[in-house]
Amino acid sequence: MASAQRQRFPRPPHQQARRRQPLRRPVQAQVQQLPAPLLARARVPQLRAPQVPPQPRLRPPQARAQRRPPQQRRPRRPPQQVHRQARLPPPQPITALGDDSSTDEEHQIILGPVWAYGLSTTTTVSTTTTSTSTTSTTTTTTSTSTSTTTTSTSTSTTTTTTTSTTTSTSTTTATTTTTTSTTTTTSMSTSTTATTTTTQEGRSMVNMWSSSSTNTFVGYNGTVTNIGTQAIGTIVRDSAPFYIVGDNGGTLTEWQSTAMAGTVFVHSPYRNGPQMYRMYALEAATVSVYKNGVLEATQNVAAYSYETITGAYTSYVMSFNSTGSILLASWCTDSADYNPIPPASQTIYGSCSTLSAVYAYDYGETVSVTQSCSDGTTATLSAGSRATISTFGSQYTGKACKWTAPAGKLIGGATVGDGDGGDSTTFLPLTLFQQVTPLPKTLEYLFLISDQAATCSTASGTTYSLTGSATNGVYKYYTSSNIAAGTVLSCDAPITALGDDTSTNEEYQIILGPVWAYGISTTTTVTTTTTSTITTTTTSTTSAVSVSYSFLFGGESVSSVPGAILDTGHSYGDYKTSQGYTYGWLCDGSPMSSSQETSQISGVRAPPRSTYGLNHFDRENVCKSGSTYLPVTWKLDVPAGSYQVSVLFPESYKSQCSVMGTNAGCGSSSCTYSSTVTVGNDGFYIGGFGHDSGLCHSVGLVIISGEELDADFNGTGPVAPALQIALI
Repeated sequence: MASAQRQRFPRPPHQQARRRQPLRRPVQAQVQQLPAPLLARARVPQLRAPQVPPQPRLRPPQARAQRRPPQQRRPRRPPQQVHRQARLPPPQPITALGDDSSTDEEHQIILGPVWAYGLSTTTTVSTTTTSTSTTSTTTTTTSTSTSTTTTSTSTSTTTTTTTSTTTSTSTTTATTTTTTSTTTTTSMSTSTTATTTTTQEGRSMVNMWSSSSTNTFVGYNGTVTNIGTQAIGTIVRDSAPFYIVGDNGGTLTEWQSTAMAGTVFVHSPYRNGPQMYRMYALEAATVSVYKNGVLEATQNVAAYSYETITGAYTSYVMSFNSTGSILLASWCTDSADYNPIPPASQTIYGSCSTLSAVYAYDYGETVSVTQSCSDGTTATLSAGSRATISTFGSQYTGKACKWTAPAGKLIGGATVGDGDGGDSTTFLPLTLFQQVTPLPKTLEYLFLISDQAATCSTASGTTYSLTGSATNGVYKYYTSSNIAAGTVLSCDAPITALGDDTSTNEEYQIILGPVWAYGISTTTTVTTTTTSTITTTTTSTTSAVSVSYSFLFGGESVSSVPGAILDTGHSYGDYKTSQGYTYGWLCDGSPMSSSQETSQISGVRAPPRSTYGLNHFDRENVCKSGSTYLPVTWKLDVPAGSYQVSVLFPESYKSQCSVMGTNAGCGSSSCTYSSTVTVGNDGFYIGGFGHDSGLCHSVGLVIISGEELDADFNGTGPVAPALQIALI
């Protein structure tokens, strides 16, 4: 039987296409042509795909011709994700400590939430509003009053465009005008920009010369910690008082408070040459250095960096003039006499241990300096070059003194050799005194100086009362008993402190100052653009502007007056409010000179003195003509208007205190003047006289409420209350 021929059926299309393909390539060649997601999954040892885009897989022509209709095709799988990285949780705040493997000593890593210094932040808000309205009235009068307190802290830049209502933290001006016309249609576009710059206070110290692994930190609560090796130029910030003392070759090297920054300095080394001077810039500066009045060197210092000069400067008067704000320190090359140097001042305080010198910034000129001491004695020195002073007693057992130069002259001073060790201290202006003093080292003795009969206390209840001469305005306290590291002195008036470290027998100063901030600058810019079409019929016009400010004069913020502007005694014209209103101090009707401004700054007294803090009228008596005391004025250039005023003169003599040129009528006790005053084109002002005049001592609080009028104001007529100004 003939075998039946086996019937051959055609192969499916996908098998036909597979048979028409060429022979298989080696495995590695196949892998190289896989798409990238599959290539990542291929398990071929030591194989890398070339960096070429994946090639498409092509079907043979027959297979392409027999593709299923679209509705019968299976949906494609989404590409598989490969190497997906797990999302980490956001970082959380911690603190850390550990043990150094080389020394077996534990240490802490302390940064805090914000360690930045000198960060400039700009916030910009733009608002565009378009509106159309139709109004028909007989008489329309509109008055808008805005009172806003400035509070701005930002670490990012934001730009926003919106058509809704925008609220800004800067002080704003609200202006409303209704124009008289007969059924008029007006299309108007207005753009207004206001910029406010504020400074956030902080506490900052700079490592000027400490190079060892010992940097002793003490906080306001008395906690003492070694923060280990820190690079020169390191800045530590905190919102509360603290102090750091370092070490360099066995010599104590105090970190320097940024309250000591300035542009004019004078110093004269006594021994152990050659000497070195280090200049740390808080802003870009060019520093000219003079040796006995002759130019010695010129240094360009970039912001937040330092430069050092070295030379044989023993007994020479070294003067420094900087174009920007800098810190200055001196040290001898044999590791002795380290000095943080304060800016030159008209009046300085200190004591002579073994040998002291007072010297004038203007070398070679005749500068007669008055020495006034805590024991009631006085003397006159000639500081045109370098006036030396003999010992008041070794280890600072003698009197405290102040040295005062004539108006317009600046001086400096220092003392060396307390009888053991090899260090020295500098004489300080009142602006670098403080009320909270933490001690980082155990002291062999403690010496306190003030211009007032201050009392200091510790957490254990120990008190230290300063005594001295009320006539000379110099007080001191001294004890030879050991005082433990971590002790914190809290005083009811500003003082300065120094002592001798028990472990090295080297004296050092605790210089904090009332305000340590070289703050973070924050700028807020608000731009408003309004376009409107208005049809109105009116018969009258009213225009009014309202503003609001608060001022504090004690150098520190007070919780009862939030968001206040801190006036620190600068001359009228140096500063303006966000709306362009100038404020500040004047002598005899003119903006203060440099020496007069220095005197005014030195009168700042932080709260809680007289509750809110205060500022004296010309604390150093510079605003004078011969023996005649000239009027001293604080002025705010608010526009003309009628204001309700309440002024507090908190302390001492007040017989010639005035408000808007009118005697306040105060007696000897605390005095508050309350009245309605008319402010013309000269702005609002209060007045007094120099500290020693006995006529008007200081200002504590001023409150003003009202509303400024338009340019046609003639000094009469009612004004709605809206402006409030507090000066403390």
